[in-house]
Order: sequence, then C-alpha cells, then structure tokens
Amino acid sequence: ERFLTLTYSGSRYRHGQMRYYPVSRFLDEIDAQNVETVTGMSQSTGAGFSENRAKVSGNFKPLRQVSTISPTAVADFKPSSSDQIQEGQRVLHLKFGEGKVIGIDGANDNRVATIEFNVSDEPRKRIMLKYAKLQILD
Repeated sequence: ERFLTLTYSGSRYRHGQMRYYPVSRFLDEIDAQNVETVTGMSQSTGAGFSENRAKVSGNFKPLRQVSTISPTAVADFKPSSSDQIQEGQRVLHLKFGEGKVIGIDGANDNRVATIEFNVSDEPRKRIMLKYAKLQILD
C-alpha cells in the first residue's frame, strides 16, 4: 500500500522473433523526487527507468479487498445460464465473491447486470451477462 514497483520489458519474443522495446515515455513523466532507484539504473532517463526496477512513492489508493472464496465453493462452482439471472438474486462470482443483482439493463445477448458484491472498495460492478460466469445462490 505504501510503495509501487514499476517494471517494463526491454525485450520479448513476438511472432517467433526477439523484439526490443524502449522505455515508455510516460515513465519519464514521474517526478524524479518520487523515484527511488533500486538497482543500477542508467541516467539516460530522468526518473531512472532505463533498466528494470525502481520504487515510486506517493499517495496511492490502498488495494481493494476481494472477498475470499473457500476452496469448497470453487470446487462446487457451476455457472448458471445467463438468461436465468434476474434482479434480486444472490449470485457467486469466482473473483468478486458473493453479491446481489441490483438491476439488469439491455436485452438478449446484450444484458448487463449491476451487482453489489461484498467487497469494501467499489462493491458495485456492471457485468455483461453473456461473458460473466455467475452461479445463482437462491
């Protein structure tokens, strides 16, 4: 919650060939006073991002807490058909946990559900039902 580590890939394989990439110009926009160099960074960029690691300090939002789902619930998880999901139902999502369907917008394949999950930060999510894997709990 107090520190952020930014890294970048200087090279990677793409379509079977090694490709080399420059550092993002946006990293150079971070004020140098907020950057703590961790390893031998080259001075070719203002903030010290030319190698691969640096610490950035600042006033960052804490990580959101995602509800913990028991291994039993994961093993027993069976997604319900998206056309069965209705407003007012309790549902289970493997990442966000248990929630209540607040509303549904759209029709047929474009239905979007607004679900209030039991998480402390940003509990209300809008999820497109044709892609969501939700299990109806009641």
